[in-house]
Amino acid sequence: MGKSMYRTEAEVAKDAMRVLTELFSKVGEVRVNKKATVGEGRRVDFLVTLKTGGKTVKVVCEVRALGEPRIISQTAVQLDEYSKLLGNAYPVFVAPYVSERGRGICKSLGIGFVDLVGNAYLKFGGVFIERFAKGAPKREQRMLKGIFTPKATRVIRKMLAIPERGWTLQPLADAAGVSLAQAFKVVKKLESQNFATREEGKVRLINPGELLDLWAQTYDFSKNKIAGYYSREKGAALLNKIAGLGKKKKLRYGLTLMAGASLVAPFVRSSDVHFYIAEDQERWVDQLDLEEVEFGGNVFLIQPADEGVFIDMQEINGISVVSNLQLYLDLVKYPARGKEQAEFLRKEKMKF
Repeated sequence: MGKSMYRTEAEVAKDAMRVLTELFSKVGEVRVNKKATVGEGRRVDFLVTLKTGGKTVKVVCEVRALGEPRIISQTAVQLDEYSKLLGNAYPVFVAPYVSERGRGICKSLGIGFVDLVGNAYLKFGGVFIERFAKGAPKREQRMLKGIFTPKATRVIRKMLAIPERGWTLQPLADAAGVSLAQAFKVVKKLESQNFATREEGKVRLINPGELLDLWAQTYDFSKNKIAGYYSREKGAALLNKIAGLGKKKKLRYGLTLMAGASLVAPFVRSSDVHFYIAEDQERWVDQLDLEEVEFGGNVFLIQPADEGVFIDMQEINGISVVSNLQLYLDLVKYPARGKEQAEFLRKEKMKF
């Protein structure tokens, strides 16, 4: 169920009443009171009184029209206050949809969650309920895609490069090569997902490791155009030949996958060489004496689906390598021990 169905908390509450009643009735005798007073004029969206196992337990529920991580964190403070006013009632967050990240936040904060898609987690007294619904609403899927569009990732790349740095919007936009409006939109999305916060007029990342994990989940290396060839040159001789051609002809390139990792944080050995090229594929093939092969190539020229791969390039021993961030994204799903190499790179060089 997406945002189009539930525009206000009042609309969510109508269905939430039924969902909460059905859910709690499975474990005991239940009474659900809407807008119950919890002290000095304060009202909670739902107060559930549950009789189970010879005990009476109170559950305090707050409803929100969106289940974004930022909103969960804010609501948790309110729920904690209401819980104490009611003598340690169990706090529950209710929304149309609670994402996987949102569920993790709820658990870490010690609160339950119930959404209208079918996800639920309740753990108190002798009660334990955990349900997972298949898939995510289209709105949630669009949100994830929206965070990692090519233009959006220009901003994310610059912020992840130095996760602890605080940015004002104009310098961030300039560094990322996007408009001020685009930078603002990306920052707002990151804030809504609890990936960024504003302090003293500056934006900085929080949970950068989770942001990288989420990007890695959605990243698809196969969208690049990859051509395989065979080279009689091997190892350092081949890498130096690539570097020499790039400098002589002023061709932009960047090693990635195992070849790139071998220069940055070697862990897994491989004879294959993958590198991104910006143009002139025929010149690369000709000048490197590459032979076309249907199978068994050892050199792979990659025309990137997004030229963001060339952001924050690094030079090691005179050879151009993509950023550690790009290396990680390319490696993490690579079948030939890519995940092992990616995690070693992350531990040794990225540190988050």
